[in-house]
Amino acid sequence: MKKTILTLALVILAASAFAQVAQPVSGNVASDTAGSVALLIKYVGTTAGSATTDVAVAGGGDMTFRVAGVAAATINTVAAGSLCGATPGTLDLSTPDATCNTLGEMVDVINASSDWRAVLVSGLRSDATDNTLTTFAVTAAQKAEGIAVYFDSAVSLTTTIALIPETCKTDIRCYISPNGSMISNPYAGQLTEVRWVAGFSTFATTGNFQIFSVRAFNKAGVSSEVVRTMWQEVTGATGTNKQLTQFQYFGLLGGPSEKILCRILNTGASSAYFMQAYGVQKPIQ
Repeated sequence: MKKTILTLALVILAASAFAQVAQPVSGNVASDTAGSVALLIKYVGTTAGSATTDVAVAGGGDMTFRVAGVAAATINTVAAGSLCGATPGTLDLSTPDATCNTLGEMVDVINASSDWRAVLVSGLRSDATDNTLTTFAVTAAQKAEGIAVYFDSAVSLTTTIALIPETCKTDIRCYISPNGSMISNPYAGQLTEVRWVAGFSTFATTGNFQIFSVRAFNKAGVSSEVVRTMWQEVTGATGTNKQLTQFQYFGLLGGPSEKILCRILNTGASSAYFMQAYGVQKPIQ
């Protein structure tokens, strides 16, 4: 009984950033390599050496993990099948295996380790991993908030805004408890209404606005999600801003206990992304 009460208390604490009363949720992306947070990563193990317990994404996309300056032995292990390349401590995302070519598969490989946690923010489990993440140098992974990993929109061909509290876009504490366990659905009890979306990109073929309602099922090991497309329409001409003004009069309501993702998706080479989105998140009464 005491264990059940403690677990419940930890979940409530970790989820406290989400709406207890109605609150605005919004986002703005004006860069190909910053703004769209694909996922968050944190080291939750017990080995000392925070200055050299880190993560990096190299040019070409490979992601490396170190614990106290040494390759993280519990990431992408041989015993687990080397699902993301042949090197423990490294995820091969430049030529990813079929078992690691989506973000969902990649975070599952990370979460298979009891020492590390990863959660998707603006990324979908079906999104590709092949060099789609922004390069960054070694970054300490024991920070309380974890590490924000961004999409490289010129490669992913997307820019995405999660309509969630601003803090939760870059702070993994919204998704895991203080003891490092995963919160299965951090959006439980929330309802989000889309009220404004606008944006453009420079593209060679076609561009589309997409709005998704996503129910998450996060856990250590293999997670899952259910994605529902709520809205889709073409963007303006290349480089031309377009506003989805209809939602300011009649909001687009997401599913209960689900997060909303607003996205521009291009079907060919693209750059110069810009996007804004606004909504209201409130607790389910």
